[in-house]
Amino acid sequence: IVLGGRRSVKRIGAAQLLAAQRLGLVPDFQAASRAGRGIATRLTLLDTAVLSAYNTVQIE
Repeated sequence: IVLGGRRSVKRIGAAQLLAAQRLGLVPDFQAASRAGRGIATRLTLLDTAVLSAYNTVQIE
């Protein structure tokens, strides 16, 4: 999974992403994108099936 911000690109695994969401470290991707904070302006899923059940993930 590649999370692309305005100034950085972070590669994290699905388990880490879900753990971060549970801890509130990663907000709703749509809200983050609208806020323009570069938290998750683009989200590319290497394996779309991994996170297909999670509504907070926006596949662009």
